[in-house]
Amino acid sequence: MLTESMLKCFMAVAETLNFTKAAEGLYLTQQAVSRNVSALETELDMKLLSRDTHSVKLTPCGEIYYQNVRRLMNEYIQIVGELRSQFNESKAMLNVGIVDSPDFYRFQGAFHDYQKLQPDKFALKVILDPPDKLQEKLLDGELDAIVTMDCFITEHSKMEYKSLEQTIMKLCVSENNRLYEKGKDWKHYAKEPLILQKDAGKNIYDTDNFMHAMVDNLNLKPSAIILMSDMSKLEKLVEEGRGVMLCLEENPFFIDESIEMLDILDTPVNYVLARQKDTDAESLLKTKKLYQYLSQWRPTDLNEKEN
Repeated sequence: MLTESMLKCFMAVAETLNFTKAAEGLYLTQQAVSRNVSALETELDMKLLSRDTHSVKLTPCGEIYYQNVRRLMNEYIQIVGELRSQFNESKAMLNVGIVDSPDFYRFQGAFHDYQKLQPDKFALKVILDPPDKLQEKLLDGELDAIVTMDCFITEHSKMEYKSLEQTIMKLCVSENNRLYEKGKDWKHYAKEPLILQKDAGKNIYDTDNFMHAMVDNLNLKPSAIILMSDMSKLEKLVEEGRGVMLCLEENPFFIDESIEMLDILDTPVNYVLARQKDTDAESLLKTKKLYQYLSQWRPTDLNEKEN
C-alpha cells in the first residue's frame, strides 16, 4: 500500500539527490529513507532512482513521477482547503501563494502539515506561481500572503515581509569551461553565458523577468542568458563548458565529478512571508499565526516515527 512516508522520502531524495541529506531533512535514518523509497518502487513496479556508490539520479520515469507528484500534492492542499471552506462554515479561508522554486517542497510540506493540524481553525487555499504573478494576486486582493524571495519586493511595492529562511546560491562550472580553475572565485565566471531552464513545470526559472531579476540580484553580468526547456540538453551544454548554471545549494542539478559548485556566499537568497501593509485586522491575525507556524515548522511535525 502506498503511504505518505514513502512519498515524503522519495520527494526528499528527488530534491536533494542525496540519501544522507534527505534523511537529515526528514529526521530519519538513511536506512529508513532507503527502505521507504525501495518500498515505493516495489509498490509502483517502477525504477525511480538510479543509484551507485557515488551518485543518485532520477530515472526518466522517476523524473516524470516526481513532477506529477509535486503538482498533485499542491492540488491536494488546494482542494482540501476549498472543501473545508465550502462545507464547514466555521472555518475561514486563508489564501496563500508559494513561489515556484527548488525549495518549494519544503514549504509545501509545512502547508500540508498545517492543513492537517488546523491550529487556528481556518482552511488554506494554496497557489503555486512565479513571483511576479504572486505579487499581482496579492496586490489585487486575491491572496492574503505569499512565500517569495525578498529580492522581488521593492520599497514601493506596498508590501512588508518577515524572513523565513536563507539559502546560498551557487554556480555550476564544468572543468571543460575555458575559465575553469579550482578554487577560483565565482566572480571569475560572471561574464560567462548563464544557462537557465524555462519549463514552468520543472523549476523556478519560469519567466524572463524572474531570471533577469535573479541575475541582477547577484550582480552577475553574463554575456548571454540561454533559456532551455530540456534538462538533458541543459546539462550537456554546461558539462561541455559552454556556460555556467545558477542553482540553490539544496537543489544541485549536477552530480558529475567534472562539475564544481562555487559558493556565492555574499549573496544569499532570503525566503519570506509577505503581505500588504494595509491588510485588514482579520487577515493580519491569520497571516501572523501562519508565520509563527512556518518559522517554527520542522519536518518531524507529522512524520511517521520509525519503529
